[in-house]
Amino acid sequence: MADFGKIVLGEGKLIANFGEVSETNLGYVRGATFNENITIRHIEVDGKKGNIAGDAVVETVDPTLEVVMMEINSTNMASVFTGVSVDATTPATTTITRTLLINSADYLTNIAFVGKTKGGKDAVIKLLNASGEGSVNLAFADKAEVEIPLIFHGNYSTIDDTTAPYEIIIDEA
Repeated sequence: MADFGKIVLGEGKLIANFGEVSETNLGYVRGATFNENITIRHIEVDGKKGNIAGDAVVETVDPTLEVVMMEINSTNMASVFTGVSVDATTPATTTITRTLLINSADYLTNIAFVGKTKGGKDAVIKLLNASGEGSVNLAFADKAEVEIPLIFHGNYSTIDDTTAPYEIIIDEA
């Protein structure tokens, strides 16, 4: 018999540095898409009629997480876009700017979409060494919420990493 409690629901929230001391709840989202973006090449040799077991080579894995964020504040903006800085030196006013230089501080330890199963268990998609590489795009419409489309990339730590920079965590307890 099917266990409906294991069905992952679409609702969730976005968390920067999930499971870390610096964990920050960035708020609820409206929709999320994870894509591993794997490219596999099969080695070509003379006389080969098709793919042969063992001839596959992983060329790239560029995991992405695309979400539509619903909440906006200076903490969120600085966390979800590379190069964004926040200036709060003027009382009651925050100014957000974006530099065209991306540095190590722009990378989060991870970014996670945390959803739930019908049974109430966590289902987490986590990109490691995450960078928010999308454009700042704010769409305003009458009688509607502002939606902020975001795209994050998981990044390798070194050139010779052999594990893709993402984790999918399913609470099966």
